[in-house]
Amino acid sequence: MTNPKMYSSDHIHPIKKMKASVVWKLDKIKNEFAENMGYSVLVIWEQDYYHNKDAVITKCLTFLGE
Repeated sequence: MTNPKMYSSDHIHPIKKMKASVVWKLDKIKNEFAENMGYSVLVIWEQDYYHNKDAVITKCLTFLGE
């Protein structure tokens, strides 16, 4: 995933070689598919984890406990 808070829609993903906007659309499709199959999806951005690890860990534990 490419964090929309960090990249513009025309940013080219260095590994996938596609624009961030395309990656976002594909990610949305994958997340919606998982949710339609009965799964819950929690997205954690690397930037958020490094900024406040404890809050992200708490968020993950809360999510897993639901």
